[in-house]
Amino acid sequence: MPTCYTIQIQNQSGNQQRYLMFSQPPSVTGGRVQGQVWPTVFADQSTPPGAQAILSVSSLYYGVVGRSQGVPGSDVMVYLSQKLPVILGQTTLVSKIMDGKPSFDGPPQPNGGSQGAFQVRTGNNFTVEKARQSNYLVGLGMSEENGYSGPAAVFIPEPNTSYQIQPSNTLVLTTGSQAKGSMIDSSRLGGSKISINLTPGKSNFVIVHDSDGSFNVQDS
Repeated sequence: MPTCYTIQIQNQSGNQQRYLMFSQPPSVTGGRVQGQVWPTVFADQSTPPGAQAILSVSSLYYGVVGRSQGVPGSDVMVYLSQKLPVILGQTTLVSKIMDGKPSFDGPPQPNGGSQGAFQVRTGNNFTVEKARQSNYLVGLGMSEENGYSGPAAVFIPEPNTSYQIQPSNTLVLTTGSQAKGSMIDSSRLGGSKISINLTPGKSNFVIVHDSDGSFNVQDS
């Protein structure tokens, strides 16, 4: 059964805040990535001072394909054309370009993923240049407890390549105005942020956002 991780944020900053959560980029091996692996915002909540925000993430992962609204970069939106659930250490997904957009060729295959990862194999009906020009994307999807699922990290693929995608166990909490589903560059974040390491046996985290802007993890 998937584990649900709950992050409770106590807004003691004295101001209205919009909390964002994203994941550290997954490890992508087996083939070259065009550009970089972009994490995306997959959970957010606006919270008045003195109130509590609750963000969640499930250990149920997806393989995703889609396109971005522009050249991949900070704040650029990702639009998925398809997502399929995966089992780490097992699943293989085969992607292709159909009617000008990325899709998966058939259901998940039950083997091919290395330990802690799933495999995405790309087809031969596109070129590196076409992938860049059209902003083709493949990557990792994650889900919240409330049922929302969307992109968590994406990259421009190359044709005829087998990628192993291993999710990170580290989440990042910050504040900002980025929309859910948009790429994020953590090096350009202006506010405070905190890393949350997902470890076996711990599924609930309490974080206080203090008046000095810092985040502090409390015992839960």
